[in-house]
Amino acid sequence: MEQLDFYPGLDIYPTTDPIGFNYGKEVFGPAVELRTLDSIRKSLRDPTCQGPEIVYSIAMDVGKEIHKSLLQELHLLYGVVTYAAGTLGDEPIRSQGHIHIRSSFANGWSTPEVYEIWQGEAIIYMQESGSDNPERCIAIQGKPGDVILVPPGWVHATISASIDTPLTFGAWCDRNYGFDYNEVRVHQGIAWFPVIGKEKTIEWKKIKTTSLLYWK
Repeated sequence: MEQLDFYPGLDIYPTTDPIGFNYGKEVFGPAVELRTLDSIRKSLRDPTCQGPEIVYSIAMDVGKEIHKSLLQELHLLYGVVTYAAGTLGDEPIRSQGHIHIRSSFANGWSTPEVYEIWQGEAIIYMQESGSDNPERCIAIQGKPGDVILVPPGWVHATISASIDTPLTFGAWCDRNYGFDYNEVRVHQGIAWFPVIGKEKTIEWKKIKTTSLLYWK
């Protein structure tokens, strides 16, 4: 069980072997879902790359038992994610990138997401559109205790900037939180790939694809 650099007020702690979470007393949470390298290859710069077999684990809908009914009433959901240490070829560990589906609770809007960094350093990459033209592309780096907001309707991906150590974070979203990967997968990834440069700094390279569809 890993000790956290930032205590979020919940007795939830990441584990590395196996990758996942331990829940403390008076805390609820599901069995973790695992994202394997094979399941995300199509969204990577090099789909044939080497990396951890389990890239990250995710537990959606966690919290304190005393807040469970209130969270349901407010239609809010808190999830926790922990990333493996290491790399995906020349890329840092990262998620595929997605847009949130439109929520019936939010009158058909794609809802925002609020990230809270617990351990390690994260880069939250955002692009304004999932169409051929991604429009504005922004990357914000966060350390333990930092909070980063993703606007409604933006494609976003979470990237580990702490190459040699695991990354753990929490995120608030609407309870109807479904992920839409379609536009990202059509374009074979996000518009800009994070690449590990000299001295393990993160550099950015625009996606190149042989597909007829591409980011302009």
